[in-house]
Amino acid sequence: MTDADKLAAFKALAGDLGKSMKDKVIKQGEEAEAKRQEAKELQARLIIERERMLRLLENDIDALGWDQCPKAWAVSLAEDGEEMLNLIDELPGHPVQTLLHLASTGELKHEAVALVVANESWQYPTYLNESLRGDRRAHKALWALLPPNLHPDRIEGRQVTLVDRTGQAMSIHRERNSTEAILNTEIDSTLVHAMRCLLGIDRRWNHLRDTVGKSMVILDGMMGVMKQGHDELWTEAQYIEAITEVMEKNHPEGEDARKVATEIMKDMPSELRRHLGLE
Repeated sequence: MTDADKLAAFKALAGDLGKSMKDKVIKQGEEAEAKRQEAKELQARLIIERERMLRLLENDIDALGWDQCPKAWAVSLAEDGEEMLNLIDELPGHPVQTLLHLASTGELKHEAVALVVANESWQYPTYLNESLRGDRRAHKALWALLPPNLHPDRIEGRQVTLVDRTGQAMSIHRERNSTEAILNTEIDSTLVHAMRCLLGIDRRWNHLRDTVGKSMVILDGMMGVMKQGHDELWTEAQYIEAITEVMEKNHPEGEDARKVATEIMKDMPSELRRHLGLE
């Protein structure tokens, strides 16, 4: 085969390879677009179904009248795949504070795909909400200076809010004395934040909760060590051994536990050392 024949053969092969790669890339792009479109259609159907569920719930609550205690529901899946509501409990006091308190003890253990909360609250008048839309700093500053419940044109409303485990939120809102309940799919409120915390999907909250919780466990262990050592007249070496065990058990990824325990005993105030019988 001459050099010219080899070159022609190489060009033909390269052309076929290039066409094959191009077709493959186009096919992958088409498949990815089909999956995105399918996901969008599924999300659209889900929003419609959830809106229907929230409207039915809000209508039932509205039939009971106003001034109802806030309540929370877990959304679970039936055998046929339909989402259904299961009442968890009333939320006494301020719902946001109650949800955060519950979240501080751990995430929602119920087999739930979403969480729903119904509550009543005072809100700024519509014209003020429209002017503050998108400006979170201005909204926060106004809230600090003049909370909605003190505004002369305040509006009382009811919200039935849903947050799922992807973090998506939507709500049905009705103003008092209004016959219309409005759907809102773009909400970012303190209530939504608290609901995400209870669902266990807020990473910053989870980190804070775990850090504080771990610190409290270590502190509780240290208090137990001090009490036992005081009662049994331990030596300093025994204290170091016990504190090392607490640190290794509850903070294994930390620095050298024995070194930390030794420094704790070394830096302990003289008054506490005397109380423990070490001086």
